Amino acid sequence: MKLIIRNTILFFLLFLGIFIAGTQGDKVYAMIADFLEQDSGVLTVVSVDAQRGYPIKNSKFQIIDAEKNEVIEVIETSIDGVATTSLLPLSRNYYVQQTNVLEPYQLNTDQHELMLSSENNRITIENNVPGFIKDYKRTEEKDIEVTSVQLPVESILQTPELPNGCEVTALAAVLDYYGYETNKLELADKYMPKIAFTRSNNKLVGADPHQAYAGNPRSEQQGFFSYAEPIVHTAERYFAVNNDESHTVKNINGSSEQDIYQLLSEGIPVIMWTTVDMKEPRVNYSWYIKGTTEKINVPTNSHTVVLTGFKDDNVFAMDPLKGHVTYQAEHLFNIFEQAGGHAMIVY
Repeated sequence: MKLIIRNTILFFLLFLGIFIAGTQGDKVYAMIADFLEQDSGVLTVVSVDAQRGYPIKNSKFQIIDAEKNEVIEVIETSIDGVATTSLLPLSRNYYVQQTNVLEPYQLNTDQHELMLSSENNRITIENNVPGFIKDYKRTEEKDIEVTSVQLPVESILQTPELPNGCEVTALAAVLDYYGYETNKLELADKYMPKIAFTRSNNKLVGADPHQAYAGNPRSEQQGFFSYAEPIVHTAERYFAVNNDESHTVKNINGSSEQDIYQLLSEGIPVIMWTTVDMKEPRVNYSWYIKGTTEKINVPTNSHTVVLTGFKDDNVFAMDPLKGHVTYQAEHLFNIFEQAGGHAMIVY
C-alpha cells in the first residue's frame, strides 16, 4: 500500500513538473538565470603603461583561485589593453598574475589579490619600461618604438697597461656592466688566446686574427689585434672556468643597424670593431699565419668599442682609448661595414 502511495506521489510531481515547464518554461529559465547571475560576476583586467598611461595590448594574465591555488582561466588584453574573464563565482578571493607583456615593458611580477564582490569587477595592472630606455613612442599598430637608449656601461680605459688591448678591454667593460668581478688584465693574461709574432726565413709569422690575438696586448710594439672570435672565446673560457651559466656569448658578425639597435633596446651592449680614427680601414700590413703558407693582409687602424645607446642620429659608445664618445650613426655603420662587420655580444 505504501509503495502504491509513493509511486502515485512521484508520478504527480513528474506530471506537475512537465506541466510547469511546458506552460511557464520561459519564466522558469529566467528565474534560474537570475539566480546564477546573482552568484557570479566578471573580472576586467586593464594593462597600462605606468609612466604614460598607454593601454598595453597582448598582455597575458592568469586568474588563480586563491583557495585552491589553481589557474582557472588565462586572458589576454585586446588592442585597447582590456581583457575580461568569463563568469566567476562571487565572494571568492582570486589572484591575478601577469605572465607576458609587450616589449619593451618589464613583466609585473606582483601577484594581485582581490575578492570578487559584484557582477562587474575591475583591476588595473601597470608596467614600467627599463630605466635605460630614455624615450619611446607608440606606433599606429599600438606597438612601442624605442627612440633613445643609454646603457650604464662604465668607462674602462686600455691604457697604460694594454696599449694594444682595446678588444679585451671592451669585453671587460661589458662584463663589468653585468656585475662580474674581473678586469682587463686578468682577461688578457689568463683567458684570451694569443700567439706571439716570430720570424721564419725572414718572414713575419703570426696568428690568424679569427683564431687568436696577434701578438701581446701589453706591448706597444709587439701587440696588434684580433677579430671577434678570439674575444668570444675569451668570454666563453672565463664563464667555463668560473662555472657560470647565467650569460651566453655570441658572435653577431654581419649584423644590421636595425639588429644592433634592437639589442641595445633590450639592454644588451654591443662590442663592435671599427677603426681608431673613424676613417676607412688602412689595409697596409701583412704576415703569414702560423703553421700555414697563407699570407693575410690586415688593417693597421683597427679598433674596438662598446656601443651603449642611441638617440636621433647619434650612437653612444665606450671607447677604450677615450671613454664615452658619440658617433654620427650613418658614419659609424659605414665604417663598421667597411671594417668587415665584426661584432659580438654577451647576454
